[in-house]
Amino acid sequence: MSKQTEIAASDWLAVRERVVDKLKESSPRSEKDTRVRMAEGLILAGYVDVEFIAAEIAEEKRIREERAEAARVAHEEREASDSEQQDGAL
Repeated sequence: MSKQTEIAASDWLAVRERVVDKLKESSPRSEKDTRVRMAEGLILAGYVDVEFIAAEIAEEKRIREERAEAARVAHEEREASDSEQQDGAL
């Protein structure tokens, strides 16, 4: 990571957690605090492309939000359709 890289604290934590998850995959029996320290060391030493991982996380978040919005709209449309059917039955 470049010393000039600026990243929000929440993004830093998300990136660190992503690296911790990758370390867990390669060493599942290691302690979480050990993986956290390793992740922080790798990030600070520049072995991790922070900008890439942050962008990847942001894209995943955007996709989740789009899916949630689509599900919300579909739910509202079903409710409206059900309500119209009930009104027509009266």
